[in-house]
Amino acid sequence: MSTTSSGHRTMMFVATVMLLMLFPALAASAEKGPTGRRIVVQDMLGRKVSVPANPRRIIALAGALRMVVYLNAFDRVVGVEGIEKESPAPTGRPYGTAINRKAAALPDVGEGGLKPVNIEKIITLRPDVIFAAGFDRFQAEDMTRKTGVPVVALTYGGTGILSDDRALRSLSLLGSILGEDKRARDITTYITVIREDLSRRTRGIAPGNPRVYVGCIAYKGIHGITSTDAEFFPLDALGASNVAKGLRKSGHLFIDREQILVWDPDVILIDVAGMALLRKDFAEHPVFYRKLKAVREGRVFQVMPYNNYYTNIETALADAYAAGVYLFPKRFTGIDPDRKAAEIIRFFTGAAAYDSMKQEFGGFRRLDFSGRGIRVR
Repeated sequence: MSTTSSGHRTMMFVATVMLLMLFPALAASAEKGPTGRRIVVQDMLGRKVSVPANPRRIIALAGALRMVVYLNAFDRVVGVEGIEKESPAPTGRPYGTAINRKAAALPDVGEGGLKPVNIEKIITLRPDVIFAAGFDRFQAEDMTRKTGVPVVALTYGGTGILSDDRALRSLSLLGSILGEDKRARDITTYITVIREDLSRRTRGIAPGNPRVYVGCIAYKGIHGITSTDAEFFPLDALGASNVAKGLRKSGHLFIDREQILVWDPDVILIDVAGMALLRKDFAEHPVFYRKLKAVREGRVFQVMPYNNYYTNIETALADAYAAGVYLFPKRFTGIDPDRKAAEIIRFFTGAAAYDSMKQEFGGFRRLDFSGRGIRVR
């Protein structure tokens, strides 16, 4: 990555953030309703939606609960999907650790995921507004038609894709509705500082060095080595070389394992959610792995899963720092990936959620393929 492109990318991101801070003022207008003050907002599907100002009873579906937790507004939630009540909370969803006990005490409004929502239960809970991160226009309008409750669509950027500008717009919009504008601005500032730090540390690094492949990417479930992502946020944030971009496709990809041999990347990053499948595949195809330069030279590292019921922004940012340490160790001196992850995750969720993640996955470590199995070093 050249100095010019790095600086340009940083300036573009900062300019976008400045516009995002104005987003609530640009997107919302006030009107009077029969139950008090209301505002009209433009949601992330471009729909204009009239909602109560500063609602006290909310429901968050299809991944939107995470953003509500980020904004410290979970105390307003009156019902949750069953997937949010799993106990113990999945370590791949740090926000779940923060709310696990409280969520367990709330009524179910459906299973979550792609399962149907319990319309009757939602109606009985009398929410002021419903937020949803994974709805399309039809789903949002159909939900309002059936419940009589306004639905505001949010987004993280797309299924399995993190677009931090769109995610920040969503958080800004959510903050303006909930009256949590300051917290939304604090998150925006926090992410901006991180992006600037990552850009500063990688400024002037020659493009294409090293060449990186990311395998075992979680996408609507766990997958093995052939599951990758051409828009892997941590590498994009570093301006690093993602070999999957060479296919000129976007988002999540399933590829042939022979393509990995053709690329023969310098470094391989493994989404640790797929470690069980990776171990099984290595046991069945050891010759394939030993042909890879990154395996032979001990340059395979694990990163934490950031796609788990949509996108965990905090984990993606933590992965970016870990990838920086793996790829450009001289530029990231003084950064302990585990400590940095704990700091970032606590800021977003208010909980020491990385502790359980590290306990389950072993933290940010190198993977050793010597012998008959894979060991975490």
